[in-house]
Amino acid sequence: MYAAIFRHQEGGPIDCVEKALLGTLILAPYLRLGSCVSSLLPSHFSNPDNAAIFRSVMKLRRPEAVLVVADLDAGGAPVSPTGGWATLLGEAMGEALVDDEAVEEAAKAIKEDHVRRSREARMRRLG
Repeated sequence: MYAAIFRHQEGGPIDCVEKALLGTLILAPYLRLGSCVSSLLPSHFSNPDNAAIFRSVMKLRRPEAVLVVADLDAGGAPVSPTGGWATLLGEAMGEALVDDEAVEEAAKAIKEDHVRRSREARMRRLG
């Protein structure tokens, strides 16, 4: 996850940070309880697929990968054209790092990027 955070800090996409956080929350669901993560909203995610996965991970009592995929399928979330939910979760879990500080840092980066995107969208509407 730190590699994804570093890439983002160097101008890379936030999508990598989002995926790393999601994979971590599936592997270590107790990390959902931290204040930074619990205050995240699906709308903070830049990628709609990541937002749908986050919604499911936060909703399920035990967000194991197979249960998250089943929840996404049952909830009617549009299947990602990039290979389906199982593929996306596999990618996310490949970036995971179970580390409290990394999770907090990733959640903060996602929120900050959301604020930046919202500000840019307002400026485009005004200008």
